[in-house]
Amino acid sequence: MEQNQKDQEEKKLARLRKKEFYLQTASMVITISVALLGIYLVLYFTGNTSSNSKQPENNYPTGTTTPISVQPSQYPDYDSLQALQSVAIVTNATSSESNESFVAGGITKHLQISGNFSRLYLYAEASVNDKPLTDWDSLYIKIDGFGGHLYRPDSLATPSDNQTTRLLFNASSVPYLPSFPYSSARTPLITNWFDNIFNANTTSSKLQTARVDTFISTTRQGEIHLIALYYACADSTQDCYIKVVK
Repeated sequence: MEQNQKDQEEKKLARLRKKEFYLQTASMVITISVALLGIYLVLYFTGNTSSNSKQPENNYPTGTTTPISVQPSQYPDYDSLQALQSVAIVTNATSSESNESFVAGGITKHLQISGNFSRLYLYAEASVNDKPLTDWDSLYIKIDGFGGHLYRPDSLATPSDNQTTRLLFNASSVPYLPSFPYSSARTPLITNWFDNIFNANTTSSKLQTARVDTFISTTRQGEIHLIALYYACADSTQDCYIKVVK
């Protein structure tokens, strides 16, 4: 009799302990859930949740079209040519003048110039024996008597390959060697075609002319693939132009 009573009390105590465990567990779950909900609400209203954050790394200011990450161009001036007007002065011309410091049987072109300009580049492509120019070769260009053997180390950056030399110069600062022999170890002179020739006309309605003389100084087979001017008009003369007349 006493044993049965004792067993019943132990079962009752076990049920009470089990009930207490369930209540503690439920209380803990509720406490954690309330805490997580509170954290989420704080993040949501301060705009720091992952679904609402619009800020790029380092918190740079951005507009609706601003990319977060942009790779800088390796050829900024070369790439900018696409947005400019252009005139081809020489294309696909054979040229091999040995040991020359002046034009003797080279290529001569005449330009007509109208208006004033805000930007102007000289771009050239040349090769010798279907390879880039070596230190024994040079591309010679003069405009109205200004210029000489273009100094290649000071060219603006252009794409390169194993067939062609590409040169790009700001026309306000064209480096050149005035005499033969060409060498990258020499110190170049600087000429300013932009101001001295193309923007020398203060009367925008008056036409100008300019003479271009060019050749490749080499003992091998030289070819001028392209000599071109790329330009933008000044605000005062939006209809400016440069063209080859003969």
